[in-house]
Amino acid sequence: MSGRSSELSICPFCACGCGLYLQRAADGVLNGVMPGEHHRVSGGRLCARGWAAHEPSLWGRRLTQPLVRNGGSATPTTWPAALRAAAQRLRAVLA
Repeated sequence: MSGRSSELSICPFCACGCGLYLQRAADGVLNGVMPGEHHRVSGGRLCARGWAAHEPSLWGRRLTQPLVRNGGSATPTTWPAALRAAAQRLRAVLA
């Protein structure tokens, strides 16, 4: 495994908590996973989602705060304001 490293982690996709090793290339980019052979939950196995646990890191930047659509553009806001806007929209849809 020259130029590669791995780090023990937990699968993020469900509440089972399967153990896996995130595989990194020499440039630091995550490029795969391996199941934790002796992990007491997963016992060396992963489901299809677990095998793809490294992929979200490749999707690009993530949102760090809520956004509310305002006149066609998404505007940063607070969580309370975003939840109020969502509740108002749901009430409008139900009406």
